[in-house]
Amino acid sequence: TNSAWTLSKGISYLGPDVAVIMMPGAYTGPVTINNITNGAAGHPATIKSLTKWAAIVANATTGNNINLGYTPYVSYLTIDGLCVSNSLAGDGVTMSGDHITLRNCWVVGNYLEGVNSSNPGSSNNVIEYNLIENNGVIGNSLYHGVYVSGPDNIIRGNVIRRNHLGYGISHYTGYTGDWLNNNQIYNNLVY
Repeated sequence: TNSAWTLSKGISYLGPDVAVIMMPGAYTGPVTINNITNGAAGHPATIKSLTKWAAIVANATTGNNINLGYTPYVSYLTIDGLCVSNSLAGDGVTMSGDHITLRNCWVVGNYLEGVNSSNPGSSNNVIEYNLIENNGVIGNSLYHGVYVSGPDNIIRGNVIRRNHLGYGISHYTGYTGDWLNNNQIYNNLVY
């Protein structure tokens, strides 16, 4: 074909070592990715912006802009270089699963959490080198830049700023039976 695929068609082809490269432009959320798109250990599936922050997932009127596998869970997926903006009802990015990496993204102006990785089964996720700002609508209570529960997560090298009424990073046992051990949170600038 001589034309680009739709995002949903590209996502349908994801699998181990498969990358979907998003062209610059606006993509209306919500974008839901479930376990048919899993990668494998050492061979993640990848969704990446061709140009950093030029592929914009925005303006979801229901749910989250990017929903990574509430049911069933997603594993071994990398999201790289997207702008995730202006979810009108939910989180910017919801990471429900394990071995998910959110890297080099700009997560801005979403109604609830910027990044929410606080679901049962969330573990071994990496949130790194992102700009996460201005999330949580003024007047709502305790919506954070990054909200994480579960074990074996890494949160590093992010700038997390001006998120309203919540915390920059909230690491919290959100569910009965959650373990918070072996998490690493370092080299973040939070204000």
